[in-house]
Amino acid sequence: IGFAVGDINEVQSSAAMDQLIMQARPLLLIENAAPGFIRRRFEVRKSATQPNKMGAVKKWVDRALKAADEPSQDVSAGPTLKEQLDRVDETHKQITEWLRSLSETMDKQVSLLRTLALNVKRAQTDAAAAAPTTPRPPPSAQ
Repeated sequence: IGFAVGDINEVQSSAAMDQLIMQARPLLLIENAAPGFIRRRFEVRKSATQPNKMGAVKKWVDRALKAADEPSQDVSAGPTLKEQLDRVDETHKQITEWLRSLSETMDKQVSLLRTLALNVKRAQTDAAAAAPTTPRPPPSAQ
């Protein structure tokens, strides 16, 4: 397999985007695994702070702490604890499988990159060996 320098740059940029996607996906899975009543407690729908007024920040923190201590109004309307735990367990299994697959993919990519590096080095060595050597003139004595 031969790669041009432009191809290598394209592969690197594509790999960088894939890496960002791989970092975001498990976070999204973990976030969605949390039961809704927990996510709602930490959800910030609207926030306006005035950094020059410490009173506003203190009130906001106090309200957030008070809301975290109070039970949600619709806890009984949601799924049961067993259903929520089952969902968390299923998500855990999905994340574990996804990470295993990711690890295998990364191992394959490392192998391909090593092969690519060896081929490039071999091509450079072959090109240097095939280059015609021109005799150098002797250094002039001054």
